[in-house]
Amino acid sequence: MLASTVVNDHCPMTLESSRTDKNFDPLFERFSRRIHGSAKGEIRTAIIQRDLQQILEDKEGLAICDLGAGLGQFTIALARTHKLTYVEMSGKMCDLAQHRAQLASVKERITWLNQPYQEAISELKTQQDLILCHALLEWLAEPARLFERIRPAMKPGAWLSLCFYNPDGLTYRNLIRGNFDWLDNDSKDAPNETSLTPTHPCRREDVHCWLADNGFEVHSESGIRVFSDYVVEKRGGLQDPEKVLKKELQYSTRLPFKHMGRYLHVLARKTGA
Repeated sequence: MLASTVVNDHCPMTLESSRTDKNFDPLFERFSRRIHGSAKGEIRTAIIQRDLQQILEDKEGLAICDLGAGLGQFTIALARTHKLTYVEMSGKMCDLAQHRAQLASVKERITWLNQPYQEAISELKTQQDLILCHALLEWLAEPARLFERIRPAMKPGAWLSLCFYNPDGLTYRNLIRGNFDWLDNDSKDAPNETSLTPTHPCRREDVHCWLADNGFEVHSESGIRVFSDYVVEKRGGLQDPEKVLKKELQYSTRLPFKHMGRYLHVLARKTGA
């Protein structure tokens, strides 16, 4: 059963009482195999790293919290020069992330919080300069509440790096592949506990509304995998991963292509106190 409320006249917020935040313990092996270390994962990492360079260049010692940090890829990469807090509710993810951090000789430089982000955010001892929230929003029972919950934990002028699944990309992919029956099936959003495709993704327009309503100003937006995910037959330059990555980076900030990314990466800044 759905219970609808409204954030304001143009930002609907729909909650489902039976939904809970996703814990990836049951899908741990599949997630670690398919998401990280793959060509898709490399494209996502490259685009986010490029975007973050805008705010991290020539800076050290920033307080950074990585929410839904998974295997700790960004936590580990940033821990050498900044003060990192890792937050992840999956115990299996957290264990492997700590192992990887140990191999990288940065484990002791990281604060580890193996708990839901709602609990962890209230335990932070200092306000943060940057909060990373990558591929978490679409797995939350109450995604619209994320922004009001993290805002008090951020310094004035602090940054939010938000990467989230784009449902328009899924629709476009199925249009291209002729999966019209799937698109017309009203039950296609039924939960699938074995899938890595979010069953309740957040619309870009709603996310931008939630950001604005909670005092965040969008600085930049990039599309992640704006064309390579839609390819049916790989030919020409599509057979060269380096060339694909170069073109993905090139078109990730261009309209209309960036809005067709399978994921969207937004850099937003907290306004006011």
